[in-house]
Amino acid sequence: MKEYSSHAEKARLKAVEFYEMCKEKLNPGGILVTQASGAGVKMYKAVLSPVLNTLKQVFPAARAYKEAVYSFADEWGFVIGHSDPSTASITPEEVDRRIAERITGSLQFLDGESYTGIFCLSKQMRSDLSAETRILSKDNPAVFLSHMEGVSQYTKELKLTT
Repeated sequence: MKEYSSHAEKARLKAVEFYEMCKEKLNPGGILVTQASGAGVKMYKAVLSPVLNTLKQVFPAARAYKEAVYSFADEWGFVIGHSDPSTASITPEEVDRRIAERITGSLQFLDGESYTGIFCLSKQMRSDLSAETRILSKDNPAVFLSHMEGVSQYTKELKLTT
């Protein structure tokens, strides 16, 4: 896939039309995972929220999750779309079993417990995500704020000095 330089080009990768094309390419029971920008308290409504709602229009099950990405000084959001809704919830034991079957050695981050934890979103965030109505499309694209612009805006609001 080519590297996209403009915000408009990047936004096409978050559009319902793109996700529909991806879903058609998946094997039965396949999943699609997409990075969905900042997921911190000041950022998640900008991109994560409409990306989740857009995937809910395409897939029978979609879930948001987040994890701290220290080099970005924030939590980062991801959305997973499931072509088979029965794959949307697996137990920590099942995650550990699958890792043991597929990975030689050990992983530094992921195990069954941490997998469960990344889906634990605050009550407010879950409420906001469920109320989202935006559906991203080629005619209604995502608005991207470069991450460092977002960090600068956030630190200004908190009146932090750098």
